[in-house]
Amino acid sequence: MLRPQFVIVETDGVWKVRHDGRLYGPFQTERAAIHAAIEAAERAPKAGHEPRVVVRSRLTGQLQVEWTYGDPYPRDMELPRAS
Repeated sequence: MLRPQFVIVETDGVWKVRHDGRLYGPFQTERAAIHAAIEAAERAPKAGHEPRVVVRSRLTGQLQVEWTYGDPYPRDMELPRAS
């Protein structure tokens, strides 16, 4: 089984999150898309594999890992609220 990925992509000047063959968004900034993807990854079923958030480079097309389940949240991200 593959690790679930939330891929941040820039399309037509806006940022979107691609996951499981679908696009979510738009978001005005890359950081906003990353934060939304992390929140979604936290809620996603784990099925034994930790989800991760990656950003696709506009120049090279390569993926860069931004966050993996269990890692600390980025410093500029508001912490999720307890239910």
